[in-house]
Amino acid sequence: MAARHRSRLLPQVPTFEEAGVKGFVVDTWYGLLAPAGINDAAYRLLEKEAKSFASRHEVRERLEAAGLEPNAVCGDNFAQQIATEIANNTQVAQRLNLKAD
Repeated sequence: MAARHRSRLLPQVPTFEEAGVKGFVVDTWYGLLAPAGINDAAYRLLEKEAKSFASRHEVRERLEAAGLEPNAVCGDNFAQQIATEIANNTQVAQRLNLKAD
C-alpha cells in the first residue's frame, strides 16, 4: 500500500514503508481549487460545502467502494499537501531525467 498509513479497509496490508521501501507514498485525492485572491466569504463557503459533500454517507460509501478513504483536507493543509507532492515528483523527474513533451 502506497499510503502513509495502513488502510482501515485493508488493515492487514502493510504500507511500502513497513515493507522496507522508504519514502514511497502515493496518495489519490480529488480537490476543489479556487483562484488566488478569492474573498474570505467565498472561500469559507466553498470549504464548508466541500466538507459537507465529503461527509455525506452516500459519497463516503461510493468512495470506499472504490477503495478510497474519504478525508476532507482544506486550506493550508491542502496547500502543503500539493506543495509536497510537487516537490517530490519534481525530484523524481529530475533524478530520472524525465522531460515533458
